[in-house]
Amino acid sequence: FLYVNATDRANTTQSETRTIIIENSPPTMRNNPILNSTKPGNNTDQNLTVNFSQVDDEDLDPTTNITDFRVNNISFANAYYPFDMNITNETTDLIRDYTNVQENLSLGGGVAGFVPFYNTSENSGCISGGCYVFNTTMGIVSANSSIGNVTDNLTVIAWFRTNRNTTGTQFIILNSRLIRGWGIGISGGGALQTTVINTTGSNCLNTVVSNLNNSQWYHVAWRFRRNVSNDAFVNSVKVSGTTTSDCFPDFGTQLLSVGAQDDLLNPFNGSIDEVYVFHKALSDEQIISYYKNQTIIHANETTQGEVWSVCVTPNDRLSDGLTYCSNNVTITGNNAPPVPTLFSPESGNRTTNLTPQFRWENVTDIDGDTV
Repeated sequence: FLYVNATDRANTTQSETRTIIIENSPPTMRNNPILNSTKPGNNTDQNLTVNFSQVDDEDLDPTTNITDFRVNNISFANAYYPFDMNITNETTDLIRDYTNVQENLSLGGGVAGFVPFYNTSENSGCISGGCYVFNTTMGIVSANSSIGNVTDNLTVIAWFRTNRNTTGTQFIILNSRLIRGWGIGISGGGALQTTVINTTGSNCLNTVVSNLNNSQWYHVAWRFRRNVSNDAFVNSVKVSGTTTSDCFPDFGTQLLSVGAQDDLLNPFNGSIDEVYVFHKALSDEQIISYYKNQTIIHANETTQGEVWSVCVTPNDRLSDGLTYCSNNVTITGNNAPPVPTLFSPESGNRTTNLTPQFRWENVTDIDGDTV
């Protein structure tokens, strides 16, 4: 509200009050991002890396680049929630999924009393951009679909910081109500655990860290391969788990939830940031790259014939800019090096020298590999 006072030292008058709305200017990128392979040739031995263009923000707000890798025009992740946008409204579907699957989340499950508190990395409260702070009486972020319902391969990644002050179970992210499905949470004794529950009630429970420290950020990546492996990484350190023939999740109508079950039970107390869901088992190297905040696709994730790209959305905590997409990179097979030419000795040459000298043409590998 703005108004103007006029005074002649004896009397004061005031103008009418006017309402002025100062709108945020969304950030912009000067150019599209560039996707490169680490060596020429784009073969399956090369990582994919991104060169970002400069981001401008008229309001001088801090910005982050929200990145979505795509393979054959489909997002590599099946859901990605960076929590960088400052949203505190319980209206459904406001928490954006930055993949082109677009499985948005709802704060508080659509209930005002359960909306978590928003924080930013500028306050030393988050890993990158923004994050949400949960407690035992409020704070659930839930999806309106079953994006986490996968019965074969799955990888789930999140940063979290616990402020646990109760002895009850607390869920960080799950697709279950303890009847069926999967979950990552903290036990009553303070251990970080992963669980897979099927329709028979069989529970593949693994303890990843036996005793978590309050107020410390942890990066957890849980990787499930049906009948093969059930392991996790904490701050890039691998912890193997138990796998049995009946260790696979069954879901029914379970919904993806962050910070509590979708029925508001077993709420988390602490902060959660940078949540990913993949319908695939990521390689060790790719998981570690997420822990290191590296914007790369490791060579282990690529297959000959795939066409990769990356789309980047600049964000300033208050609004998203336009999404800018890169060039395409087509993955090729590894090429054999050229055939070298032998200069000497000539064919048919006879010698009594026990240490003959050979001369040949040096060749250069088209993929940039050492020959």
